[in-house]
Amino acid sequence: MSFIAGRTTVKKFEPQKPEALQEMRVEAKKALGNRTEERKAKIVQLIKDTVENQFQLEECSGMITPRGISRVDVENLLDVSSTTARRYLNVLEEENIILQIGESGKDVRYVPK
Repeated sequence: MSFIAGRTTVKKFEPQKPEALQEMRVEAKKALGNRTEERKAKIVQLIKDTVENQFQLEECSGMITPRGISRVDVENLLDVSSTTARRYLNVLEEENIILQIGESGKDVRYVPK
C-alpha cells in the first residue's frame, strides 16, 4: 500500500510479525557480510595490481616509487569515508592479508603480506 505525498510516493509499512522481522534481520546481516567480503577482495586486488605496476615501472625507469596503496586509494576505490576505509584496512591487517608500512599520516602505505 502506498500514497502520494507531494510529488513523491511514500510507502506505508504494515506492522510485521516478529518472525518476519527476524528473517529480514538475518537477510540484511548476510547481505552486509557479503558486501564487506566483496569490498575486502577489491582492496586486496588493488594492492596486488598496484605493487605489480610499481615493480614494472621501477624496472623500466629505474626510479624508486612508493610501494603499496594509501587509505585515500581505498576511499576512492570504494567511494567510502576515510573512517570506513581505515576500518577495512585494519581488518585486512588483523587477518594478516596486508601489511602496513609506516606509523601514521600520509606516508602510511599498505602492501600484500
